[in-house]
Amino acid sequence: MSSLSVILPNYNHSDLLETACNAIFSQSLAPQEVIIIDDASTDQSLKVIEALQKKYPSIKIIQNERNLGPVLAINKGIEEARGTYLAFCSADDYILPEFFENSVAFLEKKPTLGICSGKATHFKANDPNSLVIEKMPLPDKTHIFMPYELKQLFKKSTYFIHTNCSIYRKKYVDEFGGLNPKLLSISDWYLTCQIALKYGVGYIPKPFGAFRLSSNSYAQALKSSPIKNQMFQNLMNQIESEGKEWNRLVKHSGLLAQAGVRMVLFLLKHPRYWSYFPKAFFKKCQFALKHKF
Repeated sequence: MSSLSVILPNYNHSDLLETACNAIFSQSLAPQEVIIIDDASTDQSLKVIEALQKKYPSIKIIQNERNLGPVLAINKGIEEARGTYLAFCSADDYILPEFFENSVAFLEKKPTLGICSGKATHFKANDPNSLVIEKMPLPDKTHIFMPYELKQLFKKSTYFIHTNCSIYRKKYVDEFGGLNPKLLSISDWYLTCQIALKYGVGYIPKPFGAFRLSSNSYAQALKSSPIKNQMFQNLMNQIESEGKEWNRLVKHSGLLAQAGVRMVLFLLKHPRYWSYFPKAFFKKCQFALKHKF
């Protein structure tokens, strides 16, 4: 079986790292390496990571001398990774049993498939055991969504591929150049859509990841930031730079609804982007009210 690399960025989550790592190393399929990128933390993170490395020798540590932000930190991990497959984990979340084994086995059987993904759950920061499974309009059995199916699924439903519940074929991540730093908190979502709409997604109807609902997350910190509008402008610039075929696909699938209500408001303020509003777009925007990047 091919190898798996786990990429885990960290910034000042010394109190949560052990939970995240224990979940990774409790998996029925052990990763070849777990690359922890400490982004110049000011707490006790480095000491915690070094202690975890003694417990789990396959941990590799990258220590940034200055804070680069999660996107550049993750890209460092991608460059370092040697596995056939990649898992992107978070220090403040944790993964669930059988995630690695089920997903890698699926991808091994389908050598051209880009991603294998499962269901997401979330929990309140003060109650990590109160898992709530996110509802998605998906089949209750294993399925392969080819690109043409995904286009229709994105257009008609609220299907969202969660990064922390997905395993990626590394060569496709490399093909698209990793995460785009200009896209900040939506960079992983955009990369996921690029890979999925070209190479397809395998879906396993099992919960694979647990997400913390917290106001201290990177995405939440950006939610009301003035940087957000620039991020959306960067997204539109990126889409328009990738050619007519991709541009048309983004428009016809209503994909941008997944980027949230503020994305919709941004588009409405710019008439040149109104063509990105298919009929299904507005119906899908209700999903953005529930989903938090």
